Amino acid sequence: MKIQTKIYKSFLKNLYRSSLLSRKNDLAYRIAIIFFIFALPYVPVFWVLDLYFSTWIVIATIVMFFFSILLNKLKWFNLSKLFLIVGPAGSFFSCANILTSSSGAQLLLFTLIPLPLLLFEITQIIWIVISMLIPICLYVSLELGNYNWILFREIIPNHTMLTIRVSAIVTTFILIALSTVTYFVSNRRYELKIEEKNDKLKGRNLELLGKNSQIQEHLNSLEKAYYELENKKKLENEFELAKLQQQEFLPVQMASVDGYLFDSYFKGARGVSGDFYDYKCFGDTTKCIVADVRSKSISAGFITVHLYSMFRTTVTNISTTPQLLSTINNVLVDGRNSYEKAAAFAFNINSQTHMMTYSNAGIGLALHVREKRIESLDNGGFMVGGDKNEVYGEYSLSMEPGDIFLVASDGLEDVRNKDQELFGRDRVYAVIRDYLVARDLDADESDSLKIRFERALQDFQDEDSLPVDDVVIIVLERIPNKVAV
Repeated sequence: MKIQTKIYKSFLKNLYRSSLLSRKNDLAYRIAIIFFIFALPYVPVFWVLDLYFSTWIVIATIVMFFFSILLNKLKWFNLSKLFLIVGPAGSFFSCANILTSSSGAQLLLFTLIPLPLLLFEITQIIWIVISMLIPICLYVSLELGNYNWILFREIIPNHTMLTIRVSAIVTTFILIALSTVTYFVSNRRYELKIEEKNDKLKGRNLELLGKNSQIQEHLNSLEKAYYELENKKKLENEFELAKLQQQEFLPVQMASVDGYLFDSYFKGARGVSGDFYDYKCFGDTTKCIVADVRSKSISAGFITVHLYSMFRTTVTNISTTPQLLSTINNVLVDGRNSYEKAAAFAFNINSQTHMMTYSNAGIGLALHVREKRIESLDNGGFMVGGDKNEVYGEYSLSMEPGDIFLVASDGLEDVRNKDQELFGRDRVYAVIRDYLVARDLDADESDSLKIRFERALQDFQDEDSLPVDDVVIIVLERIPNKVAV
């Protein structure tokens, strides 16, 4: 019993909520069930009282309610609501014909006029108008018609007729009030729903605009990165081209000097090198220069080209090493690249007299090796490009059989391994001493000093490490007498 009471209260509560919350389809379904249930008892009552015509009217009305429920389940909601109005409208029309206009039964049709406002949505104007016209047209036809069915006039008291009329009028006004309230509540809820959707759409649009701006920023970043990558590739290609062009200025191999092994080693740290070396031969005399520009990359490459041009145009058969360095120094000081400086070492070697003259302008690694004794030729002046009219001294030494002269840029000592340990001067001396030992054992089979330096640097450096500075090594070795024959 408690369960049935609970179900009944829940049904009525949902019916009330449906009328206020614009759940029109659910409201129509529940009203159809109520009408269907309340109409069923009248069938046996009228049949027992021998009111067969009324019985068939009630049965027809019940069928209408059943079709309304069925169509609602089939989701034909508009036809379901129309049957919900047509059923009681036909029943009231038949009763009014039987009881005549004096009974007031035709007033029951007024109760159906506001019903479409409860059942249909606000936007379904056509269905609302059609559903309202059905009870209105039936009422008009009753008022204009001729009532001849007065079978039950005598058996229904006047006060009962009055009660029926008052009930019909009160019910009509209640339904009209409820329909009006429901209409305005539904309309307001519809407007709030539209506003809520508009607010959501505005928020969504703002969110999409924000995302679009983010996407646009990412696209701009990608486009910028793409152009930077393209420019980087172009620069790398230009660096590679500049590197190849610069290497064309460097000698492929050193000059052939009678009685000497003349060799060179070069490795650039970057695409364009700041180290430079060159030579020119004048009969028995070979003149050579080694330079190390302080700056790096492109600017250093321009200076090396400038040095190449000055060396080729300045050095002559009678020019001395101080004259060469002084000329290069003054040109750099007076030129547009006056802020650039370079360490340089110039030397001349005569293959007949075996005399070497040299001038040092800031090169830190210049060595003379004789009988396993290594002497540093550090008696040099300032770098070229510093002060104008700088005076550079000229020094000389005699190259005896087996003597070795070596000059290198500071990049040789600055080579680092994976532990950031410098190659250093001690390793330079160790390579030279190992070479001297091997040469004394078998001069024909031992590798040249240049090859030994190249192998030592490869073994010292990690495969993936990059050199931090350019490396130039010039080796001039007088062949021992036992080999020179």
